[in-house]
Amino acid sequence: MSVADRLHLQSVSRVSSLAAVAAGVSAYSAYPGAVHVERWKSGWRWSPAHRGGPQPLLREFARFLDVAPGSIWMPFNTDRKRYAYVPPRGANGRQPEAHDVLILDTPVTPTEARALIEARLSARGRARGVSPVRIKR
Repeated sequence: MSVADRLHLQSVSRVSSLAAVAAGVSAYSAYPGAVHVERWKSGWRWSPAHRGGPQPLLREFARFLDVAPGSIWMPFNTDRKRYAYVPPRGANGRQPEAHDVLILDTPVTPTEARALIEARLSARGRARGVSPVRIKR
């Protein structure tokens, strides 16, 4: 596993910098699909997301990691819009300040991912599981 892959995984399981989250979302956007993003007081976080529940989420994440689905295990939560996503480690019941789902039909650069995340989760917007935004080119 490369250093970049480890950083992408770290920004899934832990609150990270916006740059790390944008890089992870950009890398994941190579595979069209949904991405759950969160804004916390201490930073940002992302996770692959899937409306089909935990098993399709596991398959999508395994494809991204280039591993067999049976070789990984991961917890999941489901948001109000029924998107399954990987929850943060050690949240202990704490909730993000804002969260939303981005549906990426085309790859995005880290700069584009950052702009999308900031636009959807700005302090003024206070997005909390609103309708997903669909990104197409």
